[in-house]
Amino acid sequence: MRAQGFEGLGSVEGQLTNAEGTPIACATVVVDGEGFFDATATSNTGNYFIDRVPEGIARVRVFAPGFTVSEFELTVIDGEAVIEDRVLLPRSNVAIVEGIVEDGQSGEALGGVEVRLIAQDGVTELGRTYTCASGLFEVAYTS
Repeated sequence: MRAQGFEGLGSVEGQLTNAEGTPIACATVVVDGEGFFDATATSNTGNYFIDRVPEGIARVRVFAPGFTVSEFELTVIDGEAVIEDRVLLPRSNVAIVEGIVEDGQSGEALGGVEVRLIAQDGVTELGRTYTCASGLFEVAYTS
């Protein structure tokens, strides 16, 4: 959902890497604030960009298969880009579900699709991510 009725807008961008400096592709970055929510997947170079973020405090959550969830707040300023690079730490006892989401008729890869991993009880959410432009996704959860 894009912000509506906000005059002071900025952007949030950065790069996600592991401890060795290797970019983390296809991680999900979620930014929310008062009246605002948006999410994107990192590129093959680990970069992300979300624009039209209302000025003020924004909460950022980063989900990447095999890594701990990173959560932080930052201050968005009208007309400025907030650059926030993060090093993600590995998570132990992790199971990964991966796949490709395609259109059932055309076979075309679908990017930006939300994928949720639900437990056998049909209620408990174990993980969530969004597909990359290539339709690829990975959902990690602690087993």
